[in-house]
Amino acid sequence: MTSYLSEIDKIVENAKSYSSLEKLLNELSIPIGRFFDKEDGFENHLSLFDINNTQAIKRHVSYCLLRIYSIKPKLFMDTPLKHKVIALFGLSIQNIYAELGLNEKSETFEIENKLIDYVKNKEAEINLKICADIDFYFIHDYGISYKSTIKQRKSNPIIWTFLSENIDDKLFTNIFKILDDYNDGNEKNKFNLYNKAMKELDVIIERGREVDTKYSNSYIIRPFKSIKKALAKDFKNNPFSKPAKLQVYSTEKKYPFKKGASYKIHLLVKNNSTGYASDAMLKITSCPSNIIDIDKKDVFFGTIKTSSIIDFEYTGLSYSESVNIEGYIEWVNFDGEKIASVF
Repeated sequence: MTSYLSEIDKIVENAKSYSSLEKLLNELSIPIGRFFDKEDGFENHLSLFDINNTQAIKRHVSYCLLRIYSIKPKLFMDTPLKHKVIALFGLSIQNIYAELGLNEKSETFEIENKLIDYVKNKEAEINLKICADIDFYFIHDYGISYKSTIKQRKSNPIIWTFLSENIDDKLFTNIFKILDDYNDGNEKNKFNLYNKAMKELDVIIERGREVDTKYSNSYIIRPFKSIKKALAKDFKNNPFSKPAKLQVYSTEKKYPFKKGASYKIHLLVKNNSTGYASDAMLKITSCPSNIIDIDKKDVFFGTIKTSSIIDFEYTGLSYSESVNIEGYIEWVNFDGEKIASVF
């Protein structure tokens, strides 16, 4: 399905290369038909105007025609299909007619004059509001502008027709809420909110990539990649984005190791930096096997902000007041660099 939508979009965007509307629509008939679950596509361009087509097909064909009309109006001049195109518009895009003050009694020349720049004007309006460079300081205002521009399906049906079906309003509401929380939150919450925002941004970008269309690239992928870049730049200026520095320390043990006794070894992991560590993991590589048997020698404990106590369960094999343990701890810094430190 998504590949057919991408194919449709490419044919539409390439409208200037066609010498006639009939030739263009003949090419469109196959991917449009397959997009609507017709295995072999529509038979030819006339099938696109079949009065028995579903309303969804009629709207889809009309939105394609409106985009083509804005790219190469000449294709619609003196074509025998003109009356079919106008008739299809009257049956399927009443919402756009109402927006432009048109109705079933409007003259053909009036319909043509008002529709010729409809798509261009919509695109220009959207480009002005959401395609400028993003200053993260104004991300709240940008979010309001984006949601009021793109989120409104009824006022932008052509745009939504060429987006992935997995793009929905909730994605936009959610990400801009997280970004507002990040801006308004205290410094210690920024790390968690930053990671949460980055994950949500990746979801939106990946869903945008599900279809390779002009509108998905321009109004989903590009803006949210820009937001991601602006967010990373903002967080980089936060002290919690600095490289973490983890060190492992022993803790005081009150009782000796005894044969048959089962207990825990406690190791203190301390972060000697303002920067947070992610995906932290501690692994014991060497311990006296004649004194203790450690059940599990590696522990994943995620994010370290200041310090954490890591426990290792063991069974005593012989008596001893102390044991020497060696190992390493590894983590990921804000910039994605993976670090390891031995102890």
